[in-house]
Amino acid sequence: MKAQKLPPSGDNVMKCKHLAAELDELHKKHETYWYIRARINELRDGDENTAYFHYKANSRRRRNTIKGLEGENGKWVDSEEELEQVVVR
Repeated sequence: MKAQKLPPSGDNVMKCKHLAAELDELHKKHETYWYIRARINELRDGDENTAYFHYKANSRRRRNTIKGLEGENGKWVDSEEELEQVVVR
């Protein structure tokens, strides 16, 4: 900021260019730091695309599936057509 307020001269312009390049390099290092940190956290915690995640999701889906219902007459119904009728009633 102070370098930009100096009167324009060859040395001052070169100083500004050098400082701008240094600032760009620091921004790149900052971005790289955060990218690596996020990657480490992802590897440590796991992402939601792992075999374990899919195993748990499929297990829950199987457990939450309705395989049959008790009809009005107390009879167990498990065919798809009869299930529809019980649900509609």
